[in-house]
This record gives sequence, C-alpha cells and structure tokens, in this order.
Amino acid sequence: MVALKIENVSTWHQYWSFDPRRYLYAGSETYEAKAKRIAQVMNASEEFQFWCDQDQIQTVTVGLKTMMQLKKQSQILMLSSIKNVLSPALTIDKLEIMLCSWYFENYSLGFCLGMLCHELGVHALATLSMTQKHTGVRTKSPAMVSEETSENQLIPEPEIGPGRNVQIRPSAAPQRDHAYAATPGRERYHFYQNLVVSIAYTLSQTKFADRKAEITNLFDCYLMDVASILATGDKRGKGMAPEWSGLGVGPAAIADVYNARREDLEEYLRKGNELPELVQLLPARKTATGVTTNYLGLMWALGGAFGWNYSTTWGKWWKED
Repeated sequence: MVALKIENVSTWHQYWSFDPRRYLYAGSETYEAKAKRIAQVMNASEEFQFWCDQDQIQTVTVGLKTMMQLKKQSQILMLSSIKNVLSPALTIDKLEIMLCSWYFENYSLGFCLGMLCHELGVHALATLSMTQKHTGVRTKSPAMVSEETSENQLIPEPEIGPGRNVQIRPSAAPQRDHAYAATPGRERYHFYQNLVVSIAYTLSQTKFADRKAEITNLFDCYLMDVASILATGDKRGKGMAPEWSGLGVGPAAIADVYNARREDLEEYLRKGNELPELVQLLPARKTATGVTTNYLGLMWALGGAFGWNYSTTWGKWWKED
C-alpha cells in the first residue's frame, strides 16, 4: 500500500490572527494539519491505491516549492509538476509531485485535492494506465497510440450551445495531455473523472466538519480545469481577454464548457453505486461573472507568490533542494 507524503510543510506556522485568509476560503488550520488531511484522503482512495499498485509505485511524495525554487528549476509559473513518471522498466520506485506553496496556502483542502487529481489523473497515473506491462517493459496501449496519431486533428466540443464553436488541437496545446483529459470520450478524460469522483467519495466518508463544502470545491476545481483547457486551447490567459478583442475567448466560453462538463459529471454520479448523494454537492452552474471571479482569485493568490511563503519550512524557503 502506497502512502502519499507531503514534504516541506511547516510544523509551526499558521495563519496569523489578523491574516485575511483566515476569513476567506483558505481556512485557519495549521499547514501541518491541512497536509495530514490531504494525505489521509488520498491514501484512503481505492482508485489511487489501485493504480499505484498496478504500476508498482512504491512512494508518492508531494514537495511544496516556492516560486523562487521553481524558477531555479526552470519551471516558473507552473502550479504543479511531476517528474520521474515514465520508465521503460516495469517498476517505478518514486513518483514525485511539486506543488507551489502559495497554492497550498491560499486554496482550500478541496482545491488542493483537485490539483493532485490533475497531476495524477491527467498525467502520471493516466499515462501509466495506457501502457501494457509485460516481459519487463512497457508498451503503448491502443488508447495511447490513438492520442499520438490524432494530435494534429481538431477535436470539436459537442453540445456547447447555439453559436458556440469550441475546439482544440492537441499538438497546439502547451501540454497535449491536457487536451485529451478535457475531451469527453477519450480514455484520459474518463480516467481523470474517475479519480476525481473517487477522491470526492472518499472525502464524503471522512468525519471532517467541512467535508461537504470541500467536495464542492473539489468538483469546482476539476470542472474549471477541463473547461479552461478546452475553451482556450490550454492557453488559459485567453479566458480573461474579451472575445470581441480577438485576443481571447472570454469568460462566457469557459462558463459554457463548464456547464456542459457539469452535466456529464452529474450523469456519471447518478449512475454510480453510492454516488447519487454527491450530486447534491455539485457546484452551481457557472456564469461568466463566476469565471471572472475565479480568475481574479487566482491572480490575487499569485500576487504574493514571489515573496516569502509560510508553508515551507523556515530557513529553507529560498534554497534550491
């Protein structure tokens, strides 16, 4: 059994009594307590454990990194990333996720779980699930071959609404995996959705007082992720630029895709065993104003990302590990 661990979490820092984040969505618990709760939910997920076992992954670590550390590693402005994922060998000893400490600080439990679901369900575990392991090596599954052969094709988004034409070309996206994870009918999309639902169900079985609100946050994080990928061609900044300017698609396009994917998720939950109860915890349908608010919240949190981050251990925040 794999035990996910979160590293570089301060054992003594917490929000100061006057910190405005105490009264926003980030909560007021200590970072150590927050990290333990995140790990508890991930480790209890049957889906997470199943795929780690299938791929014989022995350790999964989440290392909090400041923007300064990521800049030194040429990963500037990435919210999270994975390394040591694919190997031609049959086993993978260590799966390592790097998460920006400012994101951990400023976003709630549900959103942090959503970020981990993205890294595992869009990239690492999803990719590994599309390989066939035998005779000591990995070979590509038909689903992975299909991704590679169709990467230059436009993928239209079905049933978005009258007058709304949304499509994406995987090869033109900054990360090809994102395009397939946001497109219904693709194996990577279903893998991502399954993992998110598994984590949501696991969270519902905890005794956390805020579990219902955090399940809603998890779903919102997931839906905003796939919607912003598909609507903008994975060039997220286009979501804020007005459509009439010719520089972007505008928040209304993201809201349309969000609501279409929300319908998919609701249908999935209604069909699953013991999952219909989660339908009541889905976020409300998104409006253009709601999308704008999400973007502004991200920009506000990012504003302090290049300064000192409380969540990393004192004395190590500026060093490159």
